[in-house]
Amino acid sequence: MNSAAAICFDLIGTLLDLSRIQEALALTCGDIAAHHPGISASQLLHWNTEVWRAYWLGVERRWTVGELDDETVGLEAWRRAIRACGCDEEQVVHSARQTHRRWTHELTRAFDDVQYLFDWLCGRCLPLAIITNGASGSQRDGLRILGTERRFGTVVISGEVHVAKPDPAIFTLAIHQLGCEPTAGMARGRQPGRGCGWRELSRAYECLAESRRKGSNRPGACSRLRNPLVKSACGPPSAHGLARHLAHGRPSRRSAIARCQAANS
Repeated sequence: MNSAAAICFDLIGTLLDLSRIQEALALTCGDIAAHHPGISASQLLHWNTEVWRAYWLGVERRWTVGELDDETVGLEAWRRAIRACGCDEEQVVHSARQTHRRWTHELTRAFDDVQYLFDWLCGRCLPLAIITNGASGSQRDGLRILGTERRFGTVVISGEVHVAKPDPAIFTLAIHQLGCEPTAGMARGRQPGRGCGWRELSRAYECLAESRRKGSNRPGACSRLRNPLVKSACGPPSAHGLARHLAHGRPSRRSAIARCQAANS
């Protein structure tokens, strides 16, 4: 594989660590219960989990491509959970949404290696991009938490361009906005062995998209490449592996950011 001319990163779970997301939810339920004695924290946590599991199935696609915003989806999920606890007060719904957002922001951080990686890349003149799935609001919030948006030549958010991973079009859009050829990039997530070249990544996503169109759940290359940018639980992250491979000018398929962890995309 030739040397990379550009690198594209996922945001959530690759640059931003969401490992404390359940803690944010539990703290929210505790705060709401403390101010509303008729609501039990454990009961609210239970119903939020149950409601979200069912509700998300119906809204995920529309949220991902920008047809629904974060506020609409978040308020409705809390509304259903709070009603299941026997409370119909809309003020409580809005309070839960605001409290959850505050706790999520406080407990979301960039992975420890992110600053090191971007400091290292700064002198390499490699165009960088972020490609992330989600509504504009939450992804822009994530960028503000990351605090390094200025380092990226382009940020492509599915909710803003109305196309999402695994559609290869979103990757093509990003690489073109960087002014590169579609074969020039590398995509990087946090699972060992999941970094890959631009052409290979495009083929993997075309394969996955075709499999989904046909409704195939057959194991094989498509399922193994379900999302080359994210998904893992392999321990604390480190960017040194990626830097080492780029320094040698040979970013291989197995040179992920290294010991990596990711949440959802």
